Amino acid sequence: MAPPRSLLELVDDLIAAILLRLPPSDPACLIHASLVCKRWRRLLSDPAFLSSYRAFHRTPPLLGFLRDGCFFRGRHIPRFIPTTAVSPFRQPASDFAHSVALDCRHGRVLIHSPDGSTSHLNLSVWDPITGHRQVLPVLDTSWHACSGAVLCAEGGCDHLHCNGTFLVLVLIKMDTTGLTRAFVYSSNSDMWSARAYVQLSINNYIDGRRGALIGDEIYFIRGHHSHVLRYDLHHDCFSAIDPPEVGGFGAVLMVRDGLLGLVGIGGRYLQVWLRKVTPAGVAQWVLSRNIEIKKLIPVNPVKVTRVTGFAEGVDAIIVSNGDTAFIIELKSKQVTKVAGPASFYSVFPFTGFCTPAMVGLLRLQLLSLITKYGPEFSTLFGINEATSSASVQRTNKKEATEATDYKTSLKFLADCGVRGTELYSFATALMDEQALSCFLVMKTFRERKQFLNELVESGVGKKISRGKQ
Repeated sequence: MAPPRSLLELVDDLIAAILLRLPPSDPACLIHASLVCKRWRRLLSDPAFLSSYRAFHRTPPLLGFLRDGCFFRGRHIPRFIPTTAVSPFRQPASDFAHSVALDCRHGRVLIHSPDGSTSHLNLSVWDPITGHRQVLPVLDTSWHACSGAVLCAEGGCDHLHCNGTFLVLVLIKMDTTGLTRAFVYSSNSDMWSARAYVQLSINNYIDGRRGALIGDEIYFIRGHHSHVLRYDLHHDCFSAIDPPEVGGFGAVLMVRDGLLGLVGIGGRYLQVWLRKVTPAGVAQWVLSRNIEIKKLIPVNPVKVTRVTGFAEGVDAIIVSNGDTAFIIELKSKQVTKVAGPASFYSVFPFTGFCTPAMVGLLRLQLLSLITKYGPEFSTLFGINEATSSASVQRTNKKEATEATDYKTSLKFLADCGVRGTELYSFATALMDEQALSCFLVMKTFRERKQFLNELVESGVGKKISRGKQ
């Protein structure tokens, strides 16, 4: 017979049962709970609790999306647009300049960094939550256009917390004749392998929008949804599927209830098509939803309204009306405005569980800089001087420069009496490098604090332009 449990253990179980029900769609809830006391922080960082938390909620929440090709200060940088009140992680670093996102799946982002050459491809895989970026071996092949996908390769993974091996698939239009070939990278072997090829028409291409994954099959749109191209990873072969008649400009592939789908705007309607198999064994497209778009979002008659992305699991799409992005939940028809004004063509939704333990791994180094400037803050996180010194010593020259700016900004706030959870919210906002640079050029505490309050309330990055003035 097991010995009776102590009162403290029973209390921990009760607290864990309550914390288990905090919404994963708002990572700030878990972060704020971890600030209550060391005991709660230890509980929330326990791997057993985190595993139970993911299993309890099952569906990774939508944390935001990557807007491809955001032009900022003369550089194209994939820009993360949070759907939470405060971004759960920092923006892509400056070394992503002149880069574009090709895919976002299973907690990873596939990044293409062209250098002007058409004889090779520079690709990397980035984990936004931990900040880790793995540069892949250079793919030596001629190319004119490319599209790709990154996916978890762990057998039996439930994709709630993917951190093992992965595969990268890229489809490359190799020349002007339309010859397109598949290449696959495995993190196990750290090597590329050339796969099957297919001959497309001269003027056809693989659309840059996110593909759809069903089992071992990955689907991409060719051109302006003229065809759906299917690649089978297991059998290494291509096949084509005729799409349904969807009017308007562009459409996005989706997976719903295990079926391949296509969502687009035809005329005045948002149309959702699913590819189903009839009793006779024939696969055909069936119109599943037909919703009048102007009943959901404002429509600008002089601008194009288009679907730009689909978030798997949460059954939501991202729609742009020409200068503003909206998230539409297909089941409830609930609409949320998330970004604007800006132009959106292709976005890559990011889903995942962002917990205090994962955030702590990324931010320990930056948070340790606050030790001497915010004693209350350091106590909450249990950061001591030894941890701070060791962390600072590990920074390289570039990181040390960024750390100095970060430290200067936080010292300014701490000296003005900003403490505790308010300092944490501001520190999180300052981890965006563009926000930090704007913050540093401001002269008065009142101006800086108003700027940070607006960042915290409306999402990091929306007030960047104001900071430049």
